[in-house]
Amino acid sequence: MPHPWEPAILLIHGIVAILSMYVLGWVSARHVLRWWPARLRRLSGGLLAALFAVLTSSGFALFFVSDDRLLRFSAAAHDVIGIAITVFAVQHWFFARRRDMRSAASRP
Repeated sequence: MPHPWEPAILLIHGIVAILSMYVLGWVSARHVLRWWPARLRRLSGGLLAALFAVLTSSGFALFFVSDDRLLRFSAAAHDVIGIAITVFAVQHWFFARRRDMRSAASRP
């Protein structure tokens, strides 16, 4: 039996997901295009972008797939990648910030 809050939480999650796609587009246009040519953090940034693509695909699959086995797989993948991408995004931001602080400290 589903929890009584499930519909409201899924609605909020859907709204946040749409806003996240907007932010991802903004980050891609501003951040990625600025730093990619400088070859800074390409591996972690590329992996982060790939994880976002898989997360988005699994989210769409939850709406459009009707096969029970594939639906369960998509749900599990979406849950795991959703948690992993949050941790990975914080890591990507934290290490870039730490690098920026080190370079600022080394300037006279």
